[in-house]
Amino acid sequence: MRSPRELFRSITEIRERESDRLFMMAGYLMLIITCYTITKAVRDSLFIVAVGPSQLPYLYILSALCMGVVSAIYPHALRRIGLYSVIRLTSLIAISNLLAFWWLTERPGVLWFYVLYVWVSLFGAITASGPGLSPLTFLMPERRVDPLRGSDLVGWWEGLSEAG
Repeated sequence: MRSPRELFRSITEIRERESDRLFMMAGYLMLIITCYTITKAVRDSLFIVAVGPSQLPYLYILSALCMGVVSAIYPHALRRIGLYSVIRLTSLIAISNLLAFWWLTERPGVLWFYVLYVWVSLFGAITASGPGLSPLTFLMPERRVDPLRGSDLVGWWEGLSEAG
């Protein structure tokens, strides 16, 4: 009888030197998705209580426009400063913005609720589900995604993360 570790390795084709990175990135991705889920729930409740649901259609349009701008800028930043730097910078900006919003939501006015709503939408799109920006693709460059190979570790992991 095989151990659970051997069974898991045979199913996922994890190489010996990749297991540490895989579990670190699984933890990273779990924290990102948890943070996004919590901030999304807080964003929705704060906005609906403070502003009201009648403004939501405008926010959807504003979020889409902002995402269009970010989608146009992001590839240029990737080419210019590299993937490692973009992800590090994105993480630092996200952390600092979360702390700023924590402070700003207690201030008078509803502008901050609009900004928070759009920012959380961008945060989710950039960090949790950015196309080709799965943490595994930059930590395991020797095993890039190959959609034609169903046994590839990164493709398998991204398939699970997208299904969840």
